[in-house]
Amino acid sequence: MSSGLWLLPVLVVLGLFSFAGTPITMALVQESAGGSPAAANGIYMTLNFIMGALAVFFVGLMSDSIGLDKAYWVCAILSLVGIPCVILLPKSRSRISKRGG
Repeated sequence: MSSGLWLLPVLVVLGLFSFAGTPITMALVQESAGGSPAAANGIYMTLNFIMGALAVFFVGLMSDSIGLDKAYWVCAILSLVGIPCVILLPKSRSRISKRGG
């Protein structure tokens, strides 16, 4: 197992999970957009691309200054800090009951 052949299936599975939330988020954006779902989708995709590019840039800067191992630890800790923020989000209104579906 030292040849690294097991890395390919692991990377494929991780890639599938990393992009799994995008269609769900896009559907939520389009549902809450009101009269212009295409414009809301464009804004969401633009912000998503910009934030992803900025994240890569700043993680690169951080890894150059403190080292790659420490930069990964900082990213992991920041991800864990985000969990309570998600739990504290307000409950959403149900649009399904308003539409009668």
